[in-house]
Amino acid sequence: MSKEAFVATGIVSAVIVDAARLMVYGSAMLAAEFSQTDGLVLPVVVGSLCAFIGSFFGKRILPKVTLRVVQLIVAIAMVIIGSGLVLGLL
Repeated sequence: MSKEAFVATGIVSAVIVDAARLMVYGSAMLAAEFSQTDGLVLPVVVGSLCAFIGSFFGKRILPKVTLRVVQLIVAIAMVIIGSGLVLGLL
């Protein structure tokens, strides 16, 4: 599989996950009273735009990032989040 196909597959996967998430949120909004969900419209729209922008720029940045860098970032983030959970900060 070529590098471009791999990146495109990741972007399509992210879009599918976001679409499924939005359908769940949308059905929850329809099930609830609309007066209570007015405050959720803006965060859903902003979240959708951020997901698109992240995928768009990630496609251009990802070829420059090595797998080792990603592994280190994820490992550090896991240690920080785990420590926060253990200490009761999160």
